[in-house]
Amino acid sequence: MKKLLMLLATTLFSISLFAETLAVTKANYFFSNKKVDLIKALKYVATKDDKGFDELLVSLQKTQTGGVTKAGVKVILLESDKGIVHFKVKGVEADFWTIQEALEIQK
Repeated sequence: MKKLLMLLATTLFSISLFAETLAVTKANYFFSNKKVDLIKALKYVATKDDKGFDELLVSLQKTQTGGVTKAGVKVILLESDKGIVHFKVKGVEADFWTIQEALEIQK
């Protein structure tokens, strides 16, 4: 029980610190409002399936649920795991997923 409480306290503390981290987007990186779509895109890139990637990107752009990042957009980091980043654009309700390289942490 003690270990569980300690793990929970550590996790909550690290999440609250990370949630306050600000970053700025770099240009031309894939993003989506669903983590599963980001993972699909990464698989398409890894397998060099350009057609699958393009179809996914067009579909997300049509529904305005994903696309390609523009440089200089201010965001708040929500979480990060294994190079995948969950973020929110300042002043926008929706949250998104991208890769860590797409964001430049602000100091």
